[in-house]
Amino acid sequence: MATPSAAHSIRVRQEDDEQVFELSVGGEVVCTVRTCAHRLVKIITVSELRGKGYGTKLLQHVEEEERQNGARIFDTTDINSTDNAVVSFFKKNGYTNREKNCEEVHPVSMRIGKNLG
Repeated sequence: MATPSAAHSIRVRQEDDEQVFELSVGGEVVCTVRTCAHRLVKIITVSELRGKGYGTKLLQHVEEEERQNGARIFDTTDINSTDNAVVSFFKKNGYTNREKNCEEVHPVSMRIGKNLG
């Protein structure tokens, strides 16, 4: 499988109340992001391709679309705060904790977000 710098395509479609963004390489979907009302609902990368930059590339594309559509802040729905890889991914991409005392209220979930400008 190629790296994110190789030729890729991004497709956007509507599914119920969510926008679905798919990053494909060689015609194969390698990463999907779902959003709803300026909020990231889910991001999924093919497990054996995690850590290769596909999630970051698609997330950056989604953030730019959100920015162009007037979003100033892009939040996530609750994420599993015990999954260090997920928390690290979002922090690496500039996301910060949006809830005060999050660990006390939701010991295994957190909401994080990013200012878009």
